[in-house]
Amino acid sequence: MMQRHGANIYHPNGAKLGLLDFSNSVVSVPAPESWKAQFGKALAAFQEYPQPYAIGLASYIEKAMHLSPGTVMLSNGSSEALSWIAQSLRKQRVIVETPCFGEYAVLLSRFGAKYREIGADEPWSPDWPRLSAAMERAQAFWTANPSNPAGLEMTDEEFQERLEFCRSKGILLILDEALHAQSLNSKGDRFFRRCVEKPGALVVRSLSKGLGLPGLRLGFVAGHPLEIAKLGALQDPWSVGSMAQAMGRWIFDQERRLFEKRSTILQAWKLDLLKRLHKIPPHSLLVRESDTGFFLCRLLGKLDDSRKLSARLLSKGILVRSCASYGGWGTGYIRLNPRSPKDNARLAHALTSIYETL
Repeated sequence: MMQRHGANIYHPNGAKLGLLDFSNSVVSVPAPESWKAQFGKALAAFQEYPQPYAIGLASYIEKAMHLSPGTVMLSNGSSEALSWIAQSLRKQRVIVETPCFGEYAVLLSRFGAKYREIGADEPWSPDWPRLSAAMERAQAFWTANPSNPAGLEMTDEEFQERLEFCRSKGILLILDEALHAQSLNSKGDRFFRRCVEKPGALVVRSLSKGLGLPGLRLGFVAGHPLEIAKLGALQDPWSVGSMAQAMGRWIFDQERRLFEKRSTILQAWKLDLLKRLHKIPPHSLLVRESDTGFFLCRLLGKLDDSRKLSARLLSKGILVRSCASYGGWGTGYIRLNPRSPKDNARLAHALTSIYETL
């Protein structure tokens, strides 16, 4: 079966395989040590049903970000928020900027949207004239910042151009910022605030990836209250569990407070991994630049199939993201999410041993 996602570190029976995971998109810097004590304090939450629709946590985020009531809707991870949006676009014409997270197509297909992907044969964004021409009859435009898997970010001008075009044409803009915490050149909340100040846009974020706690499954979608009201009927009352709600305020505050510190560590770990990869035998890997911790590597020479390389690394207990599921160009690329120098050294050693035996 083709690998559609990273982070599958489990045996089919549910047991963890003990793999060293470079394949996921979660910020690999460990969560602050106090998270364990915070979870301990929140354990009593398991004895009660969660608050319906997590409205208390939604209100907290709105007040903390100085947003109007009704701007935020909490979700079971950012993926649930994306699912609501796709469901709301049933039978509508949607343009998706690619390359992008593969679940967009899965969700849009599931709910019967008439979507079209506009992208290039290589992992960089298509030019705006090509995109805008394709949106002539579209009702929604789906994009991401940073992009996945390339880890590229739009400039302020590029985003503003997209947003103004969509609002002028009555096209709903969907901005996926689930990987916001991976940014090494963050725009802060600038794109986010432009999306929510007027109708015509939705923005999605994760609340668990950035702090290195993805198992909590917590995210949200935000937009002008008129846009969020349209999604309200799709929300299940108890999709966000009691523990996620109990931890939500602390996680929201900690991620924002520690963003710069964690970004500095992530940058250092990325530079460490890049330095090690440059020592791999020449004509084996070509590193692509990115604006995030994670980045793409073009495979060269005899081993230019990402499925084969990922299988060889898996046999050594290391998981990387083959990009084959992204389509044509993807079979020649892997995505790497940097880890600690010790872990990076193990990956570099494994790659060296593989290439030296070719």
